Amino acid sequence: VQKPRTIADDKPSTNIALPHEGLSYRFPFNTEKKSYAFFDPIAQKAFDANYDGEDDVNGLTTYRFTQNVGYDADGKLVAPIKYASLYDKNEDGEVTARAELWGIPDVDPYEPIKMTRFYAAQRTFWVDPVSGTIVKADEHLNQYYARDPLKPEAAVVDYKVTSTEQTVESQVAAARAERDRVALWSRILPISLAATGLVALVGGALLGVFSTRVESALSGANEDDIDIGLFGKDETGPMPAAQAPTEKIPTRRPEPPPAQQ
Repeated sequence: VQKPRTIADDKPSTNIALPHEGLSYRFPFNTEKKSYAFFDPIAQKAFDANYDGEDDVNGLTTYRFTQNVGYDADGKLVAPIKYASLYDKNEDGEVTARAELWGIPDVDPYEPIKMTRFYAAQRTFWVDPVSGTIVKADEHLNQYYARDPLKPEAAVVDYKVTSTEQTVESQVAAARAERDRVALWSRILPISLAATGLVALVGGALLGVFSTRVESALSGANEDDIDIGLFGKDETGPMPAAQAPTEKIPTRRPEPPPAQQ
């Protein structure tokens, strides 16, 4: 987050890492029917997203999760939280202004009144349980100033948004593609690797048996066995060609060339 020191500070804001816990953007593979901590970037902390049933979204069976921040299940304010200001001195978290600026009637218009900024949200996620992809989402956000947290007096923002049909179609397609990849890594590849390993194991066992037999045959061989050649003959003595009788072929001495006269 970019966090300036004060509103009046004219120096560039400083980038500060926002550590958080809980899920963001998606749910885990093989999503379960339970509660998951889901990070709220405005509150800057995680709140539970609770399993709330199954729904069909464009032909895809999804798990529905709801997250309530300051609201109850019926959408009623019950425990809004103080707004997490991005300013060091909380200038936008607590504001003192004249009553007339707050729009408060029946009091001195110049009377200074201090109000606190509160935040509440309600979210619904439709999640593909295989890939964890959020295929659809509804969100209601409310920020306001008040002296009593349960009695909003000056609205900052209060709106509801939902995923468009185009977004839902795109996310469903992405979820189906993710399902194929999950199936590849979790089923097909393990089976293929197991089959390859089994073949290698059998081949190794056969090679081991063959090697044992060869070693056994070599260790039990005697001298007579050693004298037997490849073709069943004694190959340890001289070759037959060396013992064959030889005949000397006479050669004729060349005559000298005639003398020249």
